[in-house]
Amino acid sequence: MNKLLFRVYLYLLIMVLTSLVFISSMQTQIFTTGEFYGYTIIQKGELHTFFQSLNELMRTTFITEAKTYDELINTPIDELEANYGIGDTLSLLAVRDGSMNWAPGSDKKLDLSDANVNFTSKNKSYIRYILPPKMSKEIWVISAKTSDGMDIDFICRSDEDSLRIMNNYARKAYKIQTRFIIFTLCLSFLPIGMFFYFSYIRPLNKLRHAANSIAQGNLDFSIETRGLDEIKDFTKAFENMRHELEESKKREALILENRQQLITNISHDLRTPITSISGYVEGLLDGKGENPERMDRYLKTIKSKTEYLNSMINDLFQFSQIELGNYSLNCKLWNSRELTNSLLEPIELSFEDLDWNLEVIRPFPSAPINVDHSRISQVVENIVQNSLKYTPVGGSIHIEGSIEDHNYVLTFSDTGIGIDKDALPYVFEAFFREDKSRTQSLGGSGLGLSICKKIVEMHGGHMNISSEKGEGTKLAIYLPLQSKL
Repeated sequence: MNKLLFRVYLYLLIMVLTSLVFISSMQTQIFTTGEFYGYTIIQKGELHTFFQSLNELMRTTFITEAKTYDELINTPIDELEANYGIGDTLSLLAVRDGSMNWAPGSDKKLDLSDANVNFTSKNKSYIRYILPPKMSKEIWVISAKTSDGMDIDFICRSDEDSLRIMNNYARKAYKIQTRFIIFTLCLSFLPIGMFFYFSYIRPLNKLRHAANSIAQGNLDFSIETRGLDEIKDFTKAFENMRHELEESKKREALILENRQQLITNISHDLRTPITSISGYVEGLLDGKGENPERMDRYLKTIKSKTEYLNSMINDLFQFSQIELGNYSLNCKLWNSRELTNSLLEPIELSFEDLDWNLEVIRPFPSAPINVDHSRISQVVENIVQNSLKYTPVGGSIHIEGSIEDHNYVLTFSDTGIGIDKDALPYVFEAFFREDKSRTQSLGGSGLGLSICKKIVEMHGGHMNISSEKGEGTKLAIYLPLQSKL
């Protein structure tokens, strides 16, 4: 059951039980003193007559519990009055059963078809709690069961004084009961209203204001998760949405800033090698390259600058192809150990002439993986070059492989400068550069890791990165294993 409905039902049940307890308390006070909190219901002098009337009504029922049907239906009604004390405030007119068998001495001419004749049931509490607010006639029909289970009716007439007293009691008690029930219902709406306000309406109003703020572009606030469980869950989901929008807005602003910075960087990075190439070409045209040694130096520089330009243009082209969905893979099944060795051998050779240490942990695990060799080679090369770029001379790069959760994992660790924790979530974003002043001098488009991540994801894998500022960076490639080689 819904928790809200359960709470409402429980509260209403408590209010109904409170009303019944109050009515019982009211009846007890009236029967004891004739008053209800100072309000006179029955004059003390009339209490005796009132109780006598009630006792006779209940005594008539009691008679049927002690007598058999034959004894009652065959006993004259004047003997019943004389032997069982009926007749002080009630006069017995007739006794009959459902088949219209009448006791001796019964007044068979009574017209009992009138719906306003007062009836009492077999339940004694009926007289106490559900006494009609007005006795329309002095005729009472008292229904009960005999000791042998037969239905039988006692038809009595109440005297005028007793009828007036009982009418007075019933009318006033009915008014008090009715007013108290109305008061109880009205009173119940106050806490229920407060309950709804603080648990539902108020939190929903806050959510409405929050939604308006978000619509206006204001995300710099938080939403308190208060109220009932349903509202808490809804508010928490709304707050998570706001947080994600805020993060997305920050990310978008950062990407826009990096994109603008990229244009500046590319302009600078393209201008510098182009200017250099242009200068060397002009020098050659002016005859400065007559010296073979100078000619060779000029050509090598032009070649180096051209390769750098080609690398930048290639990054931009690859990124645009991936974004457009035109980037394809040529995958085949490889043994992970053979693949890794083939990827790292040229890198190990290049480190022989460098002032960095390369530590490769062998042997690599042997497992089947389905990859595009050239694309994965590009990923590994890019990661190693990034490590070199941000690791001081003399530092170390550590490479090892492992099997984790049906994935072949290739891990790269370095002793470089690390990445700031605020920038770490964005390193795979396109055009992102953590330190623009430093990365500009180091070169690069800011697309390398973004392209690597997309290539790995196209293989069904993923990349993880962890880093501490000043303590190096650890990056892992996860490639899914295949069922067989």
